[in-house]
Amino acid sequence: MQKQQELIQLQEKLNIKFIESEQKKNKIIYDSISNYIEQYSKENELQYVLGFNMSGSIYYGVDSLDITNKILTKLNERYQQFKKIS
Repeated sequence: MQKQQELIQLQEKLNIKFIESEQKKNKIIYDSISNYIEQYSKENELQYVLGFNMSGSIYYGVDSLDITNKILTKLNERYQQFKKIS
């Protein structure tokens, strides 16, 4: 019974190491691709590079075109108004 428990623990440790290794490799690949996309975008004067997936990710965007903070400010203002009414 103890041997079986030890094997289970070893398997869990090895699985964790494998997952961590895969995550590190994936991050290296992702960072490499992101850096190239940013470099390519600047060299070719692109303002946005869109990803092709269900969420429509933006891989690169010119900071001056980012309206995230403006949108968040307005949404927060609307929320504060809503809280006053409720």
